[in-house]
Amino acid sequence: MQTSIAAALTEADDLSRALPPRAALAEWLVRLTWQLRIWHDLPYCLATAHHDATSPMNSTTDPLLTRTGSLLDAAKASGQAIKSTTADEVYELVLALSWAVDRFHDDEAAARRRVTMGTAGIFATA
Repeated sequence: MQTSIAAALTEADDLSRALPPRAALAEWLVRLTWQLRIWHDLPYCLATAHHDATSPMNSTTDPLLTRTGSLLDAAKASGQAIKSTTADEVYELVLALSWAVDRFHDDEAAARRRVTMGTAGIFATA
């Protein structure tokens, strides 16, 4: 799991360098959702750990929250994400979407559609 998370964090950094802020955040949310679905019930375990400061999983997964926050902050700064949205809310949404992707046996295209629909409210329309 640590290897996969390290690879995901590198991918987030690559996205932030290669894409505009909104596109980088949107693609990160799709890729993170897809990545987390590979371990059955991992999204549930991460959601539980997220609200337990003593969970041993936090040291491994907190960087995912941090990176999500960085990408979200960049999108907010560019005026392309709703200012009141928090990194915690977005991370929790990704966990919920990942659970759904797993449970409904989405392929990559279906997962991308699910995440795009589910995260649409994060992005500013004006």
